[in-house]
Amino acid sequence: MKAKINFKGILNFIKKHLVIFLTALGLFLILLAVVIIVFFVKENLNKYTIEEEEMYIYFDQAKFEFNTKITLDSSSGITKLEANGEEMDLESEPLYYKGIDKVIFPKEMAVVFPLSSGQQRKINEFTTLDASNGGMYLVNTNLNYPISNAFLFDGNNLYFFLEDTTVKVGEIEITVPAFSYAIYNFNKDFYLYHYEEDKMYYFANLDQDVLASTSSYTVNLTIDSIEYNGKSKLLLKNFSYLSNLKK
Repeated sequence: MKAKINFKGILNFIKKHLVIFLTALGLFLILLAVVIIVFFVKENLNKYTIEEEEMYIYFDQAKFEFNTKITLDSSSGITKLEANGEEMDLESEPLYYKGIDKVIFPKEMAVVFPLSSGQQRKINEFTTLDASNGGMYLVNTNLNYPISNAFLFDGNNLYFFLEDTTVKVGEIEITVPAFSYAIYNFNKDFYLYHYEEDKMYYFANLDQDVLASTSSYTVNLTIDSIEYNGKSKLLLKNFSYLSNLKK
């Protein structure tokens, strides 16, 4: 005997549970939309695009120049520079705009304030330092901070100077302007980029401390410490303990 389908019972079941079903469906669609939005927001946060600007970057003593669209992408966990269909991995070396006082930091950096008891704050990757229109500002999506009496540190071996700084390597002294930077590697190789000269100085196998001094403080690049107001302090290298720089 052929079974009869109870359409009336099915219809009553659907009516009875329709509100619950629609509510569950609505919550699912909302959750799906949130997941999609978060995914695309995260993708955008991990990418930074520069349209048709003349730019350059140094790796050790080699200079690379660009005059095309550039994308910085850290979504894979490794920061990459993409240009003309090619990629290169980036460390902390800054990416300079050519002809103007403006630079982009591809990695998270610490801002060190030696005159404020050596306080440190951190800035996000892809933060720009801009002094092209008067003043000097750290700029990102959440920040527009006028900066002075400070320097930047990558937590490893790179120091970026925001004012005239005299670097002493043994008996050699070189004074570099703002927008210059120094790298002291674990193998005792030392690189010093002079911004105005657009020149990279290189010293190999150093067996003495490297000091960077202004009129107010001294940084020991060999041991990552600062001296200010007669005090000495080691720099914090773990940025997870630092709060974000805020205006």
